Amino acid sequence: MRLALQTLRWRWPSVVGAFGALTCAMAIVGAIGILGETGARGADGPVERYASVPIVVAASQSLVLQQGDADVSHRLPERARVPLDTLERISAVPGVAGVVADVTVPAIVTSAGGDALVAEDGTPPPVAGWSSSALAPFALIAGEAPANEGQVVIDTHLAQANGLGVGDTIVVVFATETRALTIAGIAAAPGGAASPVIFVADSLAAAASGDPSRVDALGVFVEDGFDATAVADAVRRAAGDGTQVYTGAQRAKAERPEIAAQNSDLVELSAAVGGLTVVLAITMIASILGLVVSQRLREVALLRTIGATPGQVRRLILGETLLVAVLAGFAGILPALALAQYLFGELQPRGVGGAYTSLEVGPLPLAGAFAVTLLTACLAAWLASRRAAKVRPTVALSEVGATPRRPGWFRLLIGLAALGGMIALAQVAFSQSGIAAAEASVGVLMTGLVAAGFLAQAASALVTTVVGATIGRISRGTGFLAMAHARAQSRRMSTVVALIAVTIGLTVTLIGTVTVPMSATIEQTRERLIADRVVHGAQGVPVSLDERLRATDGVAAVTRITDTSVALRYSELGESAFEFFPAAAITSNELAATLQLDVLAGSLDTLGPGDAIISEGLSRLTRSGVGDRLPVWLADGTAAEVQVVAIYARPWGLGDVLVAHKTLAGHIVNPLNSYLLIAFEEGAAAPDVEEAIIEIAGGVPGLETMDAAAWEAGISEAAEANAWVNYLILVVLGLFCAIAAVNSLVIATNDRASDFALLRLTGATRGQILRMVRWESGLAVATGLALGLGVAALTLVPFSQGIAETSLPALPWVAVGAIIFLTAALGVLGAELPARRILGSGREPQPASTR
Repeated sequence: MRLALQTLRWRWPSVVGAFGALTCAMAIVGAIGILGETGARGADGPVERYASVPIVVAASQSLVLQQGDADVSHRLPERARVPLDTLERISAVPGVAGVVADVTVPAIVTSAGGDALVAEDGTPPPVAGWSSSALAPFALIAGEAPANEGQVVIDTHLAQANGLGVGDTIVVVFATETRALTIAGIAAAPGGAASPVIFVADSLAAAASGDPSRVDALGVFVEDGFDATAVADAVRRAAGDGTQVYTGAQRAKAERPEIAAQNSDLVELSAAVGGLTVVLAITMIASILGLVVSQRLREVALLRTIGATPGQVRRLILGETLLVAVLAGFAGILPALALAQYLFGELQPRGVGGAYTSLEVGPLPLAGAFAVTLLTACLAAWLASRRAAKVRPTVALSEVGATPRRPGWFRLLIGLAALGGMIALAQVAFSQSGIAAAEASVGVLMTGLVAAGFLAQAASALVTTVVGATIGRISRGTGFLAMAHARAQSRRMSTVVALIAVTIGLTVTLIGTVTVPMSATIEQTRERLIADRVVHGAQGVPVSLDERLRATDGVAAVTRITDTSVALRYSELGESAFEFFPAAAITSNELAATLQLDVLAGSLDTLGPGDAIISEGLSRLTRSGVGDRLPVWLADGTAAEVQVVAIYARPWGLGDVLVAHKTLAGHIVNPLNSYLLIAFEEGAAAPDVEEAIIEIAGGVPGLETMDAAAWEAGISEAAEANAWVNYLILVVLGLFCAIAAVNSLVIATNDRASDFALLRLTGATRGQILRMVRWESGLAVATGLALGLGVAALTLVPFSQGIAETSLPALPWVAVGAIIFLTAALGVLGAELPARRILGSGREPQPASTR
């Protein structure tokens, strides 16, 4: 270790690049780890509506299915509800004083004048049955409880924010009906802390939920003298499978299950990005350290000449690397904290991370990132030191023996195996569609990056051989010297080529995985939508609007659409897979007047309860056709079986599974429609019809009416907003790759001081040497760009074919061109600026033979 410290004192410029890459790795892995811990420890918020009840029973929000030999848990897209008959079983448990069912339904609430009724923070209040008021408990401070379905109780927050009192009238728009309700009372929770809520008669809430046989949760009161923990255990046994029993602060999970889902999203994002970052870190740092060690082969050979053993050489390199990694680990702590704070601040407002979650900075993520940095550095150093330890002592006297011109057989075999795997996986991806194509493309990308890294030296040698003579004829002086050096130092240049290839391949591919589905959604929506107008709202569109619009003069058809998810099993590469697919409930009558679905088989007119229309891609994935029966799971985890009645194309932006509205009844949180599509009668006066539609929709706050062009523009804006998180991660990883690539160029060029000195002694001018450097770096950059773009093409072409049914990926070509130009510019400058520094240092560097 003492020798390692001494050598670092004299060779510190050569390890600056490795130090920078390790610091970046520590910062990114540490930040991602902090985000992961934040999601795992994320707060569910205070217990408000269930504050007075010690035990809460809710349905499990995950679906556990057997896949292979293991049970796999899948998070549900919709809130699962508890069967009402569970109440009777729990009521019979000794120590239970009472059980109260909580039924809460979304609705649009307005004042008698039509103004939206919202809380002080602008959020709409939910509507619940009056019995659930005892769970907080809410206490009446004015008036009385609702005596019938025509009365309502509101809390003090809403009353104060909207200037309402007992005797006033409000309008509640449920999914299937609109009720004008009289305020019978005003209630307040203890301390006034509970979120705003509107209480209606229990029978009205149950009917509005869509399925009176299920409730959101059950609040369990415990008799005096009984231990709440023991009663909770007994309740858990009585409730049975598919339920969760919460006590203490965990009751907030039952009150706000969406918060747990958002925190889980943060954990999943951190796991995915963190894994990719570690792989990139190993690749980048191994390449940089390999380059650094290769520059020291003569020094190592001299140590071997004076008696150093291969083991001592390995320990020397490992010791130096460990010291650099420790310093880089400490240097990366503050950037990790800053990056985590920035990322969390951008992710949380977009729904990744719960609203009550705050950034958790504990020692575990930073310690883990520190360990990953050390292990990555040590692994990379061990790989690099294996070859250095085998160097012959005679290399110390040789100018040409330090760097072999040909790639090693091991590297070549691994590279060719990865290339073969990439081609095979690309063929698999070509045969898949939708999610299966996307999953197969991940394997194409990873094997492609491995192939680019291991075959970079062979590719550099091949390109030099092919274009070297041409460049030599174009530039007989500097071009000839550049090609000669590229052939002699192919391993040095291959590091630069590999890192540029990884940077471009990863960046362009990640961009494509965002833009291809986005473009498919926009394009297929444009091709599919033939309706004249679209009505939608942030809270949803009531079903009752359908009949009024149909009765409007000039309206030919109205299609109600409710977005949801449906899960299916399918086979992928011989293994059983399970996935939730985008789905929608639609009205099939007169569907041809609003949507052009491009039906490939079957008929749209036969869609009824228990039937389904599936996309062409899903048909291939599940190997099913018209008339087949498919086992499915609805968004709340309910198992069902549907019969395929039609197969259609253009599913993006609509859903891979289309079912009747009755199939979803009671199985979605929000029974309001997502949007309505309206077609005009032929020859109808469009302005008059639109005016009538706007008047009808205007009676419900928050509803908007727009034409097809405006709807498509809105979808495009929403897709861009949803893609922002992916772009943010892309920028972070892209910068990491770019920094590593530039570092490798700087290291490679800094090692050329003796070469430049020798050229100056033979008469070369400063300008000629710089032109030679430009030829060399330009060739390395061009080779890296070609490899990276090849990896991206082999990944995105089958991905685009499976997603959008076109082999030309939809990419933002201006942005891709800018990335390529920026990478090329950084590559050339990363070599030229150090060369200028060496040549302009004020003293002529000495060739190696005179030092």
